[in-house]
Amino acid sequence: MDYEHELTTDLKDSTPDKPRGIPLHTRIVVGLLVGVVAGLTVNAVFGPEDARVAWVVKNITEPIGQIFLRLLLMTVIPLVFSSLVVGVAGIGDIRKLGRIGIKCFVYTILISAISVVIGITAVNLVKPGKRVDATTAARLETKYASQATTQVENVKKITSKDSPFMTVVKTLIPSNPIAAIASDPPNMLHLMAFAIILGVAITLVSSSVTAALVGMLDGLFNVSTKIIDMVMKVAPFAVACLLFNNVAYFGI
Repeated sequence: MDYEHELTTDLKDSTPDKPRGIPLHTRIVVGLLVGVVAGLTVNAVFGPEDARVAWVVKNITEPIGQIFLRLLLMTVIPLVFSSLVVGVAGIGDIRKLGRIGIKCFVYTILISAISVVIGITAVNLVKPGKRVDATTAARLETKYASQATTQVENVKKITSKDSPFMTVVKTLIPSNPIAAIASDPPNMLHLMAFAIILGVAITLVSSSVTAALVGMLDGLFNVSTKIIDMVMKVAPFAVACLLFNNVAYFGI
């Protein structure tokens, strides 16, 4: 009887708690709606040029939104790197890795093709930007022109004088993984390639040698996911601020 009681108690303790309160995704949707409604109200009542609106955006809502985005971006590099290395190393057999890699490649091609079709269809149907008035278009250009120019220049540096195959090589394989991480924005393709190569190398070395490294990276992965969980708790407020910033300035 005592054993049955202890077993029942253990099963009850191991049962996961039911989620309490409103689910996170519902709160994020509410935050999106609040940001849009608040932004439209402020845009209609005060106008985008009002000094009070500019002060609120500059000193309150924009910093909150940027804190959220930067915390996520801060965690992306350790999360992606550690998960890829541990995942590849955990397969253990390089032959299994090849089969899984081929399946992932085919899956990626198919999903990418579907996303391209959806994107092209949506653009042709909705025609974004066609109904934007000249004043709003000018403000958008002023706000994002420098960022777009920087991205275009970065692409030109990669593809300026190289052959197509050499361009692919430079795009995928880093010459300096530390530089890829330190660049702004970080080069995620280079980071992922280095992580996969490192994971493959770990599978080819004795586990007694690599156990400490894999354990450290596994710990890094778990800590990174915990940071993401912490950051997502403020996601409803952050997305409300991010939507408010743009809608207050540019309207519907």
